[in-house]
Amino acid sequence: MQEAVARQLELPHVSSGAFHAILEFVFTGHFAVGVEELLSAVQAASYLQVPAFLARCWPALNAHLSPHNCLTLLRFAEAIGCPEMRAELCRFLSTELLELAPITRDLASVLREELAQLRECGPLQLCLLRKENLGIQPGPEMQALRGLYHLPLGRVGTWHRASTLPFQAEKWSFSAAQLLNYLFLIGGYREPRGTRGFTFRMAAFRYNPLANRWQPTAPLLKRRRHFSTAVRAAHLCHWRLVSGLASGARHTWQELLPTLTKADTDLPGLYFLGGSEPLYVLGGNARENVLTSFSPEARRWGPARSLPRCALAGQGVVQGTRLFMAAPDLGAVLRVELDTLACCTLPPPPFSLFYEAVVLLHFPPPGPDVSSEQGRRAHKP
Repeated sequence: MQEAVARQLELPHVSSGAFHAILEFVFTGHFAVGVEELLSAVQAASYLQVPAFLARCWPALNAHLSPHNCLTLLRFAEAIGCPEMRAELCRFLSTELLELAPITRDLASVLREELAQLRECGPLQLCLLRKENLGIQPGPEMQALRGLYHLPLGRVGTWHRASTLPFQAEKWSFSAAQLLNYLFLIGGYREPRGTRGFTFRMAAFRYNPLANRWQPTAPLLKRRRHFSTAVRAAHLCHWRLVSGLASGARHTWQELLPTLTKADTDLPGLYFLGGSEPLYVLGGNARENVLTSFSPEARRWGPARSLPRCALAGQGVVQGTRLFMAAPDLGAVLRVELDTLACCTLPPPPFSLFYEAVVLLHFPPPGPDVSSEQGRRAHKP
């Protein structure tokens, strides 16, 4: 390099204040950078490749991030070629992806996809909540039911309460769906009307596991007490009766052909219908449970395989080759290996099972909890 030959280094684009702060940190370990000098210090440290100094800049940067300046700072990080600063800003935007929708919806599609993927970097956890409650009366068990619980996957653990459901009611009925690592509850609950009457209030809520916060969303336009939800192409869909497959391209329903007849398998009761390719169907009869699958691409049913008889209820979820669903008779969530049909129960939850929803959510990795502070900044007026 010319600087090495001349034994002289010229940094006309590095401010003296930023350079002095970097030298002071390198030789004494003291970090002293004001808000006004923060960006110039980041630019200088990025150019001089001082990662330890940059790491001390991020808490100061995060303390002043807001919806009003995050895009300006993101453009600055990209202009100076600082991937560490860009990563910090993308983390801020992804944590509040839907809360910051007025900002994120105008971003380039590639960046929006990157932000969506960042929401799935944390550990995946199995979540459980009572989706419908019609009989439990107020008391200690009711308090346990008003919670969202999570269990780590892939290692031994117990159910822990992640959050409290965002409504106060004795009876409720919701359908659950996971979209962009948010949990959506759509349905309603019973609330008092007058001195002795009650009414069913339509409601919908969205839970952000990265910020540990519930927010109300728009409920259904029509009153529905029992319906199902599904996610397709970043959209939530709901229906009351299903007879076939939905075509997202043509926005129409198609008959599921060839039809699964009683000659193929005796399946009077349906417990679970989910997955994508293949579509898994789990049901049962008086003697046994039956698992089969359907390939939408090949239009072909798989073999019907028998499982031990066990009543299942609520909403289940498929993760890879595993199906998780509540088994009230066993008092636990049942895990079914879809390839071998091996079954086992997970640790019992802190309440009796009746009609639960099981979903998968990514939570923040262990470390300092910055979600509450970021949530307050994301909702600054």
